[in-house]
Amino acid sequence: MIDDSKQISEVTVSGLTYEEALDNGLQILGVGKDMVDIEVIDHNDDDLLPNAKPLEGVTLKLRPRIKDIIANAREHLAAVLELMGIDAKIETLESSHGPVLNILGKEDGALIIGKQGQNLEALQYLINRMATRGGMRGGDTQPITVDSEGYYEKHYQRLEDLANRAARRVLRDERVMEVAFPPMPASDRRLIHMILREVHGIHTISRGEGLARHIVVTGDRMEVIGSPLGETRFIKIRMSFDGQSGNNNNNNAPRRHRNGNRHHGRSNNYGRSDEATPQNNQNTPTPEPKDSNEA
Repeated sequence: MIDDSKQISEVTVSGLTYEEALDNGLQILGVGKDMVDIEVIDHNDDDLLPNAKPLEGVTLKLRPRIKDIIANAREHLAAVLELMGIDAKIETLESSHGPVLNILGKEDGALIIGKQGQNLEALQYLINRMATRGGMRGGDTQPITVDSEGYYEKHYQRLEDLANRAARRVLRDERVMEVAFPPMPASDRRLIHMILREVHGIHTISRGEGLARHIVVTGDRMEVIGSPLGETRFIKIRMSFDGQSGNNNNNNAPRRHRNGNRHHGRSNNYGRSDEATPQNNQNTPTPEPKDSNEA
């Protein structure tokens, strides 16, 4: 059985009228009116003439009925499979990452899954859009997974292993600032974001554009041990090295010594022969140290 509370959280919305508040809530959840339970929490109407004007300051609580959404998705999936000429049974399962519609039938498994799961991914996107009338949206919403022959579940486990391995590298090796994944489709990026969002000290971001867009796992968030407030510090360091440590960009620029004289070039005796060297004249101030490449 699917646990409603674990899949889509309720939402509390307000509006000047009942209709406005209801529309706001349905847009947030991305479902139709027939798929939610509605509770009026508060409204400020005229006690004397309740029908004289519309409600003002209405607050509603909407709870999506996940069972209705899944049933709707199952009907749409069966219709799409029929259009594809596929006669298969559909079972409803529950997984750690949300509800699953599993298509049974090995004969058409290759057609349903497609190359690298592309057909299955397209089916999943289409069914979620159709079943929820605009797609699952909101804080903790999770899409309905469409699977066949356990392909998606195996794919999810593979992504979960890769994500956890990347997180361990960032957390355990202080030399590793970030781990970048190869480019992947939006559905896979979303799964990795979801898998690692509860891991302390780990932050995931998307970089790149188009086909080059990929996930980067960073250790930007570092939990401060022993802090009574559970303080979190954000650390990001970018370093560059040009291979010429200690070099000045303009080695030929004149430098002023303590005695006020200018020194040009790379002379080793701090001036011409008419100037006393530090070894021969103790009254001459000690010159400034040279750069490491001039010593």
